Amino acid sequence: MASASPLQDIEDNFFNCSICLDHYREPKMLPCLHRYCKDCLQSVIKGCHSEFDCPMCKQACTISEDGVEGFKTDFHMKSLLQFIQLQKSFETKEVRECVGCNKKLKVVAYCFKCKDFLCSECYQFHLNNAMVKEHKQHTLDLRNAEAKSLSLEKLASLNEIPRCHDHAANPAQLCCSTCRNLPVCVACTYGKHRDHELHEVGTLAKTARDNLSAKLEALNKYQKKLHELPNTVEQTKETLKRNAAKKRDTVKCQHEQQGMRLKEKIQSNDAKLEKRKRDLENRKKSDCDNVRTEMELEIQRVRERFEKTIRAKETAYNEQIGEYQMDHDDRADSLFKKLGALDSNAKSWNKIIDTQEEGNESEIQHISELVDQILKRYKSFKASAAAILASKDDWTDSQCLPDVSAASEPLLEEVKIDYPQLESLSDFRMDELPSVDRINVIISEREESVVDVEGIKAKEWWNKSIASSGDGSIVITGRASEDYSYISVINTEGVTVRQGKMKKAEGSTYYPYRHCAPLSGLKFVTVCETNLIGIYDVRNVTYDEKKISDVIPNWPAGRYVTCIATDPMRELIVVGSDSREVYILDEQLSYGRTLTLPDGIERPRALAVHEENLLVCDYATGKTCAVSMEGRNATLVYEFPSPGRGDSRPSSVCTDRNGFIYMIRDDPTTYHRRKLLVQYSQDGQQILAKKIVDGNARCVTTYNSNNEEKLLIITETSGKLYTFGLVTMEG
Repeated sequence: MASASPLQDIEDNFFNCSICLDHYREPKMLPCLHRYCKDCLQSVIKGCHSEFDCPMCKQACTISEDGVEGFKTDFHMKSLLQFIQLQKSFETKEVRECVGCNKKLKVVAYCFKCKDFLCSECYQFHLNNAMVKEHKQHTLDLRNAEAKSLSLEKLASLNEIPRCHDHAANPAQLCCSTCRNLPVCVACTYGKHRDHELHEVGTLAKTARDNLSAKLEALNKYQKKLHELPNTVEQTKETLKRNAAKKRDTVKCQHEQQGMRLKEKIQSNDAKLEKRKRDLENRKKSDCDNVRTEMELEIQRVRERFEKTIRAKETAYNEQIGEYQMDHDDRADSLFKKLGALDSNAKSWNKIIDTQEEGNESEIQHISELVDQILKRYKSFKASAAAILASKDDWTDSQCLPDVSAASEPLLEEVKIDYPQLESLSDFRMDELPSVDRINVIISEREESVVDVEGIKAKEWWNKSIASSGDGSIVITGRASEDYSYISVINTEGVTVRQGKMKKAEGSTYYPYRHCAPLSGLKFVTVCETNLIGIYDVRNVTYDEKKISDVIPNWPAGRYVTCIATDPMRELIVVGSDSREVYILDEQLSYGRTLTLPDGIERPRALAVHEENLLVCDYATGKTCAVSMEGRNATLVYEFPSPGRGDSRPSSVCTDRNGFIYMIRDDPTTYHRRKLLVQYSQDGQQILAKKIVDGNARCVTTYNSNNEEKLLIITETSGKLYTFGLVTMEG
């Protein structure tokens, strides 16, 4: 039940215009239920065309052709203000001018028909004189009335029934719903309003009040939620700030950790250089001292030869130190670049966090403004509905209630919104700080150059191996005839710089296929399948060769070499044979140990050292794998995935300076003779790229040109040399 005097429960500012801050004068009501003085509203819409935003809740309102007159007068507010005026008059017992005698006397009554106050004499005249007898039922005796007992319902009963909208002389008897509940007389039912929907005012007002009560009850169910929303918004803001700070701490921590790792790598790289320098200096001193001791024991005539040997060794070691220094500098430069990239990444992520935080705060602010607008509209609706329901003025209710009820529909839909984004806005969707250690190497789409190696095709020579040195020299080895193998030094244009032919070992029944691999400096180790091994120096064109049985003890009769690989970092040479056994030598061709490959490998056709492992290509079985190099029995580390279904046999393998692996393999997807260049990841478990190359392709190696790494492929008999670019992508 509504209270007898609901004004006691309504805030004082409810009766004040939010623009002029005074009691409403001719109040006009907007669709959002906010009201303004007519003159104040006129100043608001001045300069606007078709619509404007409500100054209170910012809801868009349409302006009709009649301008400010197109907005409904708030009759309830006018009644409420009249109610307030009467209450104040009762409480203060003020002296006013009487409407009947124009004397300033103490008023004792109020005539709602005259719409003014009456003194005691005029009040008696209103009660007894037949001329104004119709005023009697609309006159209120103030002497027996107190403000607290005067209700809106009683006030409404004293008001005069409104006049017909079209016939001002006639009292209204019906409401025309077709014309927005205009008051009309019976005469109108035969004229202008004949076909309109007409209702008895009491019935219409009761229906409207019931509908409004239902709407208010529905909205009140969300009252608690509405009042809790501002707290939820504030809590979300605080959570957002805490999570932003937490993410910044995470970025800082990750940045510091990666920075420490990179700095440790720099320190480790420096330490490796110093250790290598010390080891080389010690070995240089030892070797030079040994040579000097031997030289002193020899006769004077060989002194120059020994001194020349000393100078050659010193030069070679100094060159190797220079190479280590260059390698150290390159690695240090790369690590410092990564350190700089790490700092840049941290700044970028902090910038992303700031941007995301700013965006989230903006979205939360927008939601906060919406919630504030809804709350204002809800408070306005609640106050208006409560006042209207308490007054029970049928005629006024019939004019205002439909608009008030209509305004509740969009408001009810808006208060049902849960704003689920508030939870998501309080956190960040952000990946971990990206690593700057990742490196990708991309093979160029097409070959950069294709040249014919001088003399290969014309002489019908067979290329079996290719390698490159630190100064850019390219060495090709193979078979020249049934009795001779060859070593050719060429440039990237295929021009022969120098060339040598070697006769195969006496009594050998094998073809003289020759293989090579780079050593430190400008030296290459080379083996011939007729069981010869030697060191070839590109700079001074010297070649020292030995029988394999003189180097490797207990070399079995009938066994022959099939391939060779080197590990310059550990100064090792790995010799493959036509069995599961490979042999480890040092760079002075001193035997170290024998390594037995795992079961399933018959004989390696190509070898390469990759980090701590040995990469093995077995053409006979088609197996390609990485095995450990520790001990005497190698264990399988992993197998390489095949580039396709079918039989894919490998013929060559190499690695680049970043640890990516490249193979020449048969194409298993076709019956035609085609070859594939396959790029594997650094761990050998993923195929990164496949490229169809010349069907006669035999060997692959890397080549450094102006600090850029290239990929070289040589064909077996046609003598074509292909060059592919390798593009390094860091980060």
